[in-house]
Amino acid sequence: MVNYWITKNTDPKGPTQHGFKNVKTFYDKNYNKSDKTKNADFWEEIVFTSTGQLLKTERKF
Repeated sequence: MVNYWITKNTDPKGPTQHGFKNVKTFYDKNYNKSDKTKNADFWEEIVFTSTGQLLKTERKF
């Protein structure tokens, strides 16, 4: 289960959304609908809200 919200421009986070997709599928779907200003590599853009750390810093491999 992935719990997430999407921030558009500088707008504060919207309502929490939920999904059963894997993180890469989730990111790719939303990136493809975006203006492409962020990095296409989900490892570089997803941030854990509890720690503020990028997903890539939590990668164990």
